[in-house]
Amino acid sequence: MIKKIDITNFKGVKDNVSIDLKPITLLFGPNSVGKSTILHALFLFREILQTRECDVAKFSFGEDSIDIGGFKNYIYNHLYEELETSIKVDFELPDDGLIEYSHYDEWDDPQLNFYFEKYQEIGSLFPNLALEIKIGWIKDELKPGVKSLSVYSGEEILTQIRYHSLTNYAFYINVNNSLLLDSFPEEMPQISSSLDLEIPDNGVVMKGVVNPFVKIPNGIPEWGKAIHKLDFFNEENIESNKDIQFILNSLSDMTVSAGELLLDELNKMVYIGPLRKLPDRNFIARNKNENERWFSGLAAWDVLYQNPELIPSINNWLKKLKIEYKLELVEYREVPTNIFSTKDSDNRIDLINEIQSLISERTDEFNNIQSDIETRMQKMFGEIRGIMAANYKKIYEPSQELKKIVPSIAAAGIGASIGTLFGGPLGAAAGMAVGGLIGQFKNKKISSDELEDKLKKELETTLQTEKEKIFNLIDQIEDRNDETERKITSMISEFRNEVQERLLANIEMFQSQVETINDKLIKIQSINDQLKTEQSLRSEIYKYPVMKRLYIIDRNTGVKLLPYDIGVGISQILPIVVAVINQKSSILAIEQPELHNHPAIQVELADLLIYEVNRKPDFLYLIETHSEHMLLRLLKRIRKSNEVEENLQLKSDNLGVYFVEIFDESVLITPQEIKADGRFSNRWPNGFFEERKKELF
Repeated sequence: MIKKIDITNFKGVKDNVSIDLKPITLLFGPNSVGKSTILHALFLFREILQTRECDVAKFSFGEDSIDIGGFKNYIYNHLYEELETSIKVDFELPDDGLIEYSHYDEWDDPQLNFYFEKYQEIGSLFPNLALEIKIGWIKDELKPGVKSLSVYSGEEILTQIRYHSLTNYAFYINVNNSLLLDSFPEEMPQISSSLDLEIPDNGVVMKGVVNPFVKIPNGIPEWGKAIHKLDFFNEENIESNKDIQFILNSLSDMTVSAGELLLDELNKMVYIGPLRKLPDRNFIARNKNENERWFSGLAAWDVLYQNPELIPSINNWLKKLKIEYKLELVEYREVPTNIFSTKDSDNRIDLINEIQSLISERTDEFNNIQSDIETRMQKMFGEIRGIMAANYKKIYEPSQELKKIVPSIAAAGIGASIGTLFGGPLGAAAGMAVGGLIGQFKNKKISSDELEDKLKKELETTLQTEKEKIFNLIDQIEDRNDETERKITSMISEFRNEVQERLLANIEMFQSQVETINDKLIKIQSINDQLKTEQSLRSEIYKYPVMKRLYIIDRNTGVKLLPYDIGVGISQILPIVVAVINQKSSILAIEQPELHNHPAIQVELADLLIYEVNRKPDFLYLIETHSEHMLLRLLKRIRKSNEVEENLQLKSDNLGVYFVEIFDESVLITPQEIKADGRFSNRWPNGFFEERKKELF
């Protein structure tokens, strides 16, 4: 991670300016005072490491570029023959340390295998390094070039590649570097006495050697391998000479490794320019990440197409930013219309629709019949209950009469007493007749045999009369029950016949349509035979590539829009939101993030930066801005850290604020120290953020 930048004699900067980079670093200042100088210095530094050219006229970002005019233009006051431009970048080594090029673990001598681990131990002595490039006018060649490339540990030079002659550069070591002397107290004097070149550099004794067989083109090492290996073996002290060779190779490796690690970091840096572009209506996303497209903001749209899993998180932040839109990525395939016969397909669809209509018609009729049956049955059951109730009344009286007679007859049949029989329900008339016969017997007018015969006759006569009554009552009951049964049977029969007629009519209608349906099915089968099967159609369709289209949806109306159809504001803020959430490099540089955006969006953008700093503490945001709203929100989060959720808390040492202005014909960059309570230690420079107070008071 880059920690600090020092710049001298570059563009408007004369004397050395130093910028400590914090996780969130803001550059404020009036227009055209040199706020972009820091970013441009990083770009120039990267360009020289990568191309070995110092006369850089433009920084290319895809179809866009930043023109700095070349060496004669970017050196301070155009004093190209007198001054040297210096750019120094301090950085922290990654967890896996320095890159090793000398392959100590592959040396032929088994006794030297331990040097590989020893090299890593040396690397651990320097967790933080700095790389400085000085660019100046090389008079012998009449062109600009690298005057020196130096590796620092702290404030001390460790190694240096310095311009030596028309044909080569020399590799130097600071033989008085305190860390080297402490780590190698015996070897460093031997190294110092073995190196034949000596130059003083600001009071530092630099000793080096030129290897005529290895060139350092334009003062920049060839990445991926050591600068050279120096052979100091002799038979008298081979072990000591091996140690010297190891140290020299290690310092050589360290020099190359520092440059290569820093170049790799700068190549991954994302830079979003001040004017972001909207993708046009025919926009086609790139399938790979191209950092240079971030300058225009178009890389953000590439990322959305490549990584749709980011969209929910981005939509969530768009909502927090008070933006009433959300994103949706739709996948589809463009299939030519001639992949199948449209006419036959349409005919098949028509036939299927006709069959469905016929079946639906019959189904509806069956449903109607069923509904009518249920209604009629309810009505019929009501009528049957009425008939049965009326019939009950008609058969009630004879049934009651029958209940009186039947027990008496039954009693007579089993030898009931005469008094009980004739005095009971058989009636008074029969009783009187029997009483007269008994009186005659008592008066001896008739004998006992005669009395018995007459009584039997009277009983038979009486029983016969009652039996006739019973049969008559039973006939009445049966007649009335038969009448009821006939009515109910008639109702049921009438209902059954009606239902049968309707069902049969519908079935006959359906049977008549079966032939029509069969004919249509045969036609459909014929069409299917002509068309490709569904499986082959699917496989044919899958031959065509999946296309994607990103829509921006209005949260209130649900209307889908293409990016080209929305306002400018979202086109300016969306690339920033995507870059912050998707950040994979340690540096994200942004110019004017507030452009075309409402103050409410600006303050919430500050929260997004805080959230991501807490989530990815090794990343940093370098922002050139005029936004007072962003600054106020950041200071507020420091001041009220205990009042917000943990992922929105900000510590004062995670925020760097610099004010850029012109002073004494040079760009002056002043750090604004921030207290733990979120206030500035010093007054804010005059002439900036003063307008509101002036307008109010």
